[in-house]
Amino acid sequence: GVARPVLDALNVRLYFDLQSDQGLLGQSLKLVKTADLDVYESPTAWPRAFFTNRLTSYEQTAEFIEKIKQGDGRPFAAVQRPDLARQPQLATLATDLAGRTVVPATGYKLTGNTTSFSVKATEPGIVVLTETLWPDDFRVEVDGQRAPVIRVNHAFKGVLIANAGDH
Repeated sequence: GVARPVLDALNVRLYFDLQSDQGLLGQSLKLVKTADLDVYESPTAWPRAFFTNRLTSYEQTAEFIEKIKQGDGRPFAAVQRPDLARQPQLATLATDLAGRTVVPATGYKLTGNTTSFSVKATEPGIVVLTETLWPDDFRVEVDGQRAPVIRVNHAFKGVLIANAGDH
């Protein structure tokens, strides 16, 4: 329903329901398993991490949520305008979301203290990681070099990618 685009943007992939209405839920979710709880999967959930070559901005949280709801369903990167003003390097990225490239990350390795993955950047852009940003609580490295963290999509981690290639 109405919340689905927002849940997709939060990388919510699996839904559980007790005695679900499979006809209704099956219109937008794929039934994966019927058991004590029915398990559904969203085929449109955004990747846990992805590269994109475009960046949009917003002023208030409600504007960001509206961009998700009214968007084309594909992942995007958005930065709140005050954060954008503090990070001039982001101004080099194009803002036309219609022409954006989105490349999901691959090769995830997750531990209790780390998340690592690979991305193939088609050009300069930004990587979005749907993990909560907690200032000064982690460090980011790109190709073995420390990189500044950017607050992206209101609550998540991002990092600028300066050039095309595998990172």
